[in-house]
Amino acid sequence: FYDPETNEIISSAVTMKKIKTKEFLLDNPEPRKDYGGPIDYLTSMKFANLEDIDVNYIGISSQSSRDEAIVAYSGVALSGNRITGIVSYVDSMIKFDKTLQWHVPSSWSLDQAVTVPLVYCMAYLCLEKEKSCWRDHEQDQKVLIHCGDTALGEACIALAHEHLHHFYAYRSKYNERSFLLSIYNAV
Repeated sequence: FYDPETNEIISSAVTMKKIKTKEFLLDNPEPRKDYGGPIDYLTSMKFANLEDIDVNYIGISSQSSRDEAIVAYSGVALSGNRITGIVSYVDSMIKFDKTLQWHVPSSWSLDQAVTVPLVYCMAYLCLEKEKSCWRDHEQDQKVLIHCGDTALGEACIALAHEHLHHFYAYRSKYNERSFLLSIYNAV
């Protein structure tokens, strides 16, 4: 989560300053002063060079293991295109895959864009790769999306809507009904 007013990237336990460089450093996280819960380790990612990308924003992976992580990023390519994507970090190695890189729409800021890749990948995994959530009949694909007002719920709704699946969405709060209906009047 990036807070532009404080110029900081914040997770529940960790605070880091915004990073604007090709080589970014995720090391030595400091717990927030007001955080009193247990502190997981922030994945240590030292000087990740993403070739032709000027990384502007990174997602934070708060995990109990320092050996493996998935991190979202957004930035500007040398071509001038604004992009977002995901890199994996395994055994001190950055694994960069261009298939996990997307263009950022002009209506989004880079700090908004960095919040999208992981959520949509999770939604894609749930809806497209794990067909167990669909009914058995191909012509009658229906799905129930629990907590449709969350980031993952909205991503699942968008993917189901895009692929013309019939879906039902459940919201966690009653007042979120109008929000969902304003975005997807088919819900």
